Amino acid sequence: MPSLSQHISALKPSATLELNAAARKIKSQGVKVWNFSVGEPDYPPPQGVVQEAIKSLQNDPVRYGSAGGGLELRQSVQQKLTRENKFTVELDQIVCGVGAKQVLYHLMHALLNPGDEVLAHVPCWTSYSQQIASAQGQLVPIPTFPQQGQNPYDPEYIDSFVTPKVKAIIICSPNNPTGGVLKPSEMMQLAAYLKSKDFWLISDEIYEYFNYSAPHQSVIDYAPELKNRFCHINGVSKSFAMTGWRVGYMAGPQPVAKLVKTLISHSSTCLPLFVEKAATWAINQGKGVMAKDIESLKDKRNLALRKLADIPGVKCLEPEGAFYLFLDIREYLVSSSCYDDNNSLALSLDLLHQHHITVLAGEAFGSPGFLRVSYACAPEDLETGLSRLRQFFLSGVS
Repeated sequence: MPSLSQHISALKPSATLELNAAARKIKSQGVKVWNFSVGEPDYPPPQGVVQEAIKSLQNDPVRYGSAGGGLELRQSVQQKLTRENKFTVELDQIVCGVGAKQVLYHLMHALLNPGDEVLAHVPCWTSYSQQIASAQGQLVPIPTFPQQGQNPYDPEYIDSFVTPKVKAIIICSPNNPTGGVLKPSEMMQLAAYLKSKDFWLISDEIYEYFNYSAPHQSVIDYAPELKNRFCHINGVSKSFAMTGWRVGYMAGPQPVAKLVKTLISHSSTCLPLFVEKAATWAINQGKGVMAKDIESLKDKRNLALRKLADIPGVKCLEPEGAFYLFLDIREYLVSSSCYDDNNSLALSLDLLHQHHITVLAGEAFGSPGFLRVSYACAPEDLETGLSRLRQFFLSGVS
């Protein structure tokens, strides 16, 4: 057999999808599984989304659409960015694709040359490093949990990780996996620092509607002069509970958007037109159509925090956004005789196979010794499943 691509062969599959597949296999055997690993809301999209898709299928032939998104969809994104983000772009600066994940994947290939480096605070979304590696670049992790007293967004701290090969920095707020939201002071620090550099700024704002403490903000709000190297990433998957519909978009400098659109034209070609119609309807409605569901997630967050409070060796900062808790179990692992220090992966596998609880190990996000727990699930599952997880830690049984 001829050889395969070395750098693609080195990529790792999505930890989230692998764990969900394992959980589904156990569930198919008739076993109840408490799934806290999935990164999607548990409620359905608005009924109007489904109605728009059905209407489109009934009235229009399903033909090829436009690479990078049709005019109507891109106009809805343009208007949304102006209305909600105070971010003005031209239509040729907007590209829509098969989920924000695909758009990000192509963006990495549009920006990076072999050997280029991309900064990102870790823990960070598991796909960043693999998307960067697929473009023959390398992620440079900046620990978000450094030594006590160190501000992870301090310019001097960030600068200590910079090499001449750095081409871009990724910011994700609200954050996956921590649920953290950048404070205005931290955004100001980042903005001031980036003004002095020549990096691309990739802002992953897919969780923007899930900000429980304050209106959503972006680093670009504090440094509009960075617009010529700012790439905004977003989509409808989280905001409108349309994960399986696969609609994401970017807005950025026209030369970048043109390259991403070219790549999409040679990969997925286009979005299905009935999906475009549904996504256009959702984006035009805005956050208000999801207000009740988003508020229910805040209640679930509070329930999850109560269920996992006061466990020896387990810490959890109150997340201000997204729908995850990021448990620091490093002390628990050190005190346990069942696991090596910081081996949260082994613990997560025990939880799945022995206790039928799925959580994502911090290793998937570049932070061993942590667990990501999604609280976007049915209230009864949240109550019972987290009680089981709490009992696991309190009993010390593996």
